Amino acid sequence: YMGIMMINKWVRRSFAGTVFDKSKLIQNKVSSNQFKKSVAHQLFYDLPLVSFVNKIVAVKRDFRNFAFIGYNPGSFLDKIDGEFLSRVKRFFVCDLTQSSLDMSMEDIKKFQQKNRKAKSIEFVPILEKSGEVFNFDKSSIDGAISNMYMHWINNVDEHLTDIHNGLADDGMLMISIAGGNTLRELNMCYIMAEQEREGGISPTVAPMMNLHDFGNALQIAGYKIVTSDRVLFSYEFNSMFDLLKCIQVTGEQNVAFEKRKNLSKDTHIAAAALYQTLFSKRVSDAMNTVGDKIINIDALLDKKKDLD
Repeated sequence: YMGIMMINKWVRRSFAGTVFDKSKLIQNKVSSNQFKKSVAHQLFYDLPLVSFVNKIVAVKRDFRNFAFIGYNPGSFLDKIDGEFLSRVKRFFVCDLTQSSLDMSMEDIKKFQQKNRKAKSIEFVPILEKSGEVFNFDKSSIDGAISNMYMHWINNVDEHLTDIHNGLADDGMLMISIAGGNTLRELNMCYIMAEQEREGGISPTVAPMMNLHDFGNALQIAGYKIVTSDRVLFSYEFNSMFDLLKCIQVTGEQNVAFEKRKNLSKDTHIAAAALYQTLFSKRVSDAMNTVGDKIINIDALLDKKKDLD
């Protein structure tokens, strides 16, 4: 994923286009809610929060009004220190689906019961509105986090501008998104298999923003002092079908309008064979560089390890 931190305001230009089917995305996210406590779900949505927590405690300012956009706000609250909580008066919980929002609010209620500093915080649920915005009141929030949410936004410009409008002067926004090389190996295998079996290619793997393009979108939306970092996590699977199951569990299936609707069984089998040949554990070990984080999903699932 890519973690991005921004501070401040002004300007804009169009960065819009309907790429993703949001109704299908909502269906996927609702279906994935039943797996919210799974290891795969926690790996995808919780790992970026560790980086957020480490960065936000170093920011020397009060966040009286704070917004959390996306998945697992309860996990963020569990990881953040008590000093941050003591400074927050209102905490906006923002999400795409009502069921995800309800589950997040339930997690927060449980957190409040065991943490006395959180009992004085007003938690306000906000559902994404038409146009992919939350309609924040002007200068109503001091800081915000968007966790693995923005890579499915069609109108990135409007979405960023809405948050920008809600930020107070010298406000801060931190974002994590799936970066441009996410599922690169899977994409390569499907391109080769689809070209051979179907006579052409389509975006079988959803297109993701690269770091440079997303940084430009932030500057266009008016953010200042834009800084970014890139973190590479290598997840190992026994087969391509295990990877596809993990994608389904997290609700991250491709919802691009331009993807081919019905891939043949032969194409899937060919892609799986390529994946097994090119990206087995032996090959991936040789390709990964020092400093990359290599996580064997299957080993974690077998042991039912708790990330915390």
